[in-house]
Amino acid sequence: SSRNRKPSFSVYAFLPLNNLGFPFLINCDWVAITNREGVSDHIWNSVLRDHVSTFYVWIVMHDTYIRNRLGTYICQSSPEMSSWWRTFVYDTKRLLTQYLPSILKQHLGHGEDGNSSSPTEIRLPNRDIEALVGAATFRTYGRIDVLNNITEGDLSGGSSSLYAILVDAGVPTLSVCDILACFNAPDNKFMEWIDSLADPAAWWSGLFRLLTSFISTVIEPNTPISSDEYVPAVRALVKNYPIFLHRSSSSPSTSSSSQTRCSSSLPSSSSSSSSLSSRTSLPPLDGRHFTYICPGDVSLRSWRSEIIILDSLDIHEMAFLQASGLAPELTPRLLIALLRTIHNSNSIPGSIDQIWQDLRYVRDHWDDFQSIVHDSGDDLPHLRAPNRAGSFPYLDDIRLSHVLGVPLPKGHSLPEDLGAILAPLPSSSSLHHDHLYDRLSWELFFLRTGKTTINISSKVVYPTHKHVAFRDYINLHDDGARVVAEAILTHLNNKAPHLLDYLRSQTMRTLQNEDLPVKNLADVRVFSDLLPSVEVPPGTEGIAKILGVAMQIDVESCLKVLDVLCQRSITDKTIYTKWLDKMITNGTSGTFYQILYFTLIYIFIMLIHRSII
Repeated sequence: SSRNRKPSFSVYAFLPLNNLGFPFLINCDWVAITNREGVSDHIWNSVLRDHVSTFYVWIVMHDTYIRNRLGTYICQSSPEMSSWWRTFVYDTKRLLTQYLPSILKQHLGHGEDGNSSSPTEIRLPNRDIEALVGAATFRTYGRIDVLNNITEGDLSGGSSSLYAILVDAGVPTLSVCDILACFNAPDNKFMEWIDSLADPAAWWSGLFRLLTSFISTVIEPNTPISSDEYVPAVRALVKNYPIFLHRSSSSPSTSSSSQTRCSSSLPSSSSSSSSLSSRTSLPPLDGRHFTYICPGDVSLRSWRSEIIILDSLDIHEMAFLQASGLAPELTPRLLIALLRTIHNSNSIPGSIDQIWQDLRYVRDHWDDFQSIVHDSGDDLPHLRAPNRAGSFPYLDDIRLSHVLGVPLPKGHSLPEDLGAILAPLPSSSSLHHDHLYDRLSWELFFLRTGKTTINISSKVVYPTHKHVAFRDYINLHDDGARVVAEAILTHLNNKAPHLLDYLRSQTMRTLQNEDLPVKNLADVRVFSDLLPSVEVPPGTEGIAKILGVAMQIDVESCLKVLDVLCQRSITDKTIYTKWLDKMITNGTSGTFYQILYFTLIYIFIMLIHRSII
């Protein structure tokens, strides 16, 4: 349309000479060439040309109409121009670049000198950035003016000569760095503005999407991810701005969906608009704080202020955290290794609660702990635990004061140095809400990690009413039964044979209403009423077998059946033949035949003695 058509005027020497496409008319006392179709390359003309360049910039600075439409009145080179006139175009752009700050301040209404309260930065527009933060917001919180209305022309690229002049003048385009600068607004005003939005979570998502794009297109091409300078470059970009979300502090065994943005707290994946404004900056690299991400375990909470887990509201925030390299992923192995370092570097590695939580995490990730110890080439746990004396010795020096969840009687099997005795266990808050299971899990943990344990003496007398009966063990869930079985075997490996004898001698009420030692019982599902039987719940077969309960038909159980048949004066020879056949069928070694030989003699004598045959 005629409205958008760029003006084009001729060069005049009182009368037109030639049209070079300038957006304004130039009329001077030129020395023309003979045919008056151009300006000659004359010293007089060069002086006039240079003065016209200066006068053009003076008009731009003082004429509001032209200044507001500067893009329309920028000189552009054309193929028809001689090098002499191209010098004029170059000079006008050079002078515009030189005086551009003053021109733009006048355009933006700041006056010649501006003032201290006015924006101090000028930016070219960027639609992606302004979709997140508008020009008015930049002006309010970042003291940045966006040149959206400098011209009626197109500022989107090289099609406008004004754009090239602005770029040549060093005027940057809006970037995500300018959004970050707004966080420097006093009194946390910019954060309040974010919270006032209809959907703050969507705003944060957009910010991290822009940050990810920025580090991939600006930082990464200049500083490859594989280089040692990449992470410092990203850290330098974002370290001073409160944009990071920390997971709330909590016990590792407690699941919580709350979030906070404070430097001393840490995982959760649910959003809470009321806590967005409490985002914080990265902790310093002082060797006392360790920053991680943990996308694989959203339930994990840090219970130590020096271990900070960065959280995310959505995939865009997590994508930035992963691409930035600011925080490695916190795996169980990494966390356990860090805890070992903390315990090994400090005689008091934290509060008692923190130490118990350290040990609980290691206990619940035993396989990872074993792998770390194996890879490190040593067999030391490098972990401390509180003792009764109030100090924190290494686990190698800790002694237990209970067996299978039952406290040992005072005066029996306890070392004289009570300072080495483990402090009372923390209150039970295990995953299964089972106090006995929790105590057994702790006991097994300390048995596995300690070099020395209690020495259970055959003289120890357990008060029957205080001891956990076998039925309590077999009533545990599958995990609890497994822990009991492993604890018993570990005690035995630690030279406590009398414990097994004691447990096997404990009485239990059978389905036949008899109180008999556990070692004399059998699983009712296998032996029916032939032997004194109990119901062994699924999952507890391992414990029952360790304690001597007959769980399957083998040589030993067949002998028990034959003995019971003799005691009951059973005269049916087919029953004896049946169980003798079973015993022979289940025998696999030469030793078995020896046992069978003596067993048959024993049965024959018993049968004669009872006058059965």
